[in-house]
Amino acid sequence: MPPCCLGAPRAAILRALVTAQKTILIVDDDAGVRETLFYILRRDYRVLLSEDGADAVDLASSHKLDLAFVDVFLPDNNGFTVLERLSAHDVPVIMMSVVTEPEMVVQAMQRGAVHFIDKDFIPESVRDLVMSYLP
Repeated sequence: MPPCCLGAPRAAILRALVTAQKTILIVDDDAGVRETLFYILRRDYRVLLSEDGADAVDLASSHKLDLAFVDVFLPDNNGFTVLERLSAHDVPVIMMSVVTEPEMVVQAMQRGAVHFIDKDFIPESVRDLVMSYLP
């Protein structure tokens, strides 16, 4: 235990550890993708889940987000609109889609995405990618 924590109540230590965690938002209407990313990232990060763009923007207004994964195709919003709104809150955004046409990737990067991934991802590569943005 770090010297600063000696003698501190266990609840205070746990609260300090939880509040020090980086927060990642996952925005996807596919519950399977949300859950998969949640399970990949939950050990090391605080993970918030959203199934639509409106909720994602609300979460960005009420939480300090350190990174977001946003699906290009959302039921209520174009993922690029969500990208622009999250970027306005200084949230780095990783766009994702099952369709990874070069034009779509270029459009995402031009609109402010920091990265673009195919939804057919490998868990280790997602962890490595996140660690490159949240060391």
